Amino acid sequence: MYSTHEIQSAKATQINTEAGLPALHGTAKQIAWAESIRAAALTDVDDFVAANIDQAPNDAERDKLRRVVASLRDTADADWWIDVREHHVTRLVKDRARKMAAAGEITV
Repeated sequence: MYSTHEIQSAKATQINTEAGLPALHGTAKQIAWAESIRAAALTDVDDFVAANIDQAPNDAERDKLRRVVASLRDTADADWWIDVREHHVTRLVKDRARKMAAAGEITV
């Protein structure tokens, strides 16, 4: 018999795979937990983008937001998703934008 957590994790894994997200890296337990966290977080990110993309002042800012979201989607470290599980969507986006700016990938 499967636990509710195992069923939720399997559903999240399927959703993430169908969305073209990369496979997560970590222990089996981390991956199982992180799949659900990532699915929920990226749903929140998508909702955030839908609500805010038109408020960006120009095409460059909209492109920057899209690049930040793409970077979040490409994050394959299960441990990272677990670490940020309690973060609000705006914090996820802002933190990733800062990280990308520090790496010279975008300008803030």
